[in-house]
Amino acid sequence: MSNENYTAQQAAEMLGVNASRVRQMVLAGQLPATKFGNVLMISGKAIEAARQRKTTPGRAPAKIAPAKKAARPRARKRASKKGGKK
Repeated sequence: MSNENYTAQQAAEMLGVNASRVRQMVLAGQLPATKFGNVLMISGKAIEAARQRKTTPGRAPAKIAPAKKAARPRARKRASKKGGKK
């Protein structure tokens, strides 16, 4: 990749993400950029470096906790007899 600068939209197309994700990466410090007025400019070298470390999209799989033992059913209370002998 050359030493040219690209806009966030152009960088997004090269990285396979949308422009808002590129802005998030810049704010998080994952992608170095320079701001000219209202336009973020990202160097070709930075885009190539981001492309090299890119992994599969999406969140990491959640860790599944081992199943808990089923709780023992509680014993039923016996119904009290009403009107019994005193």
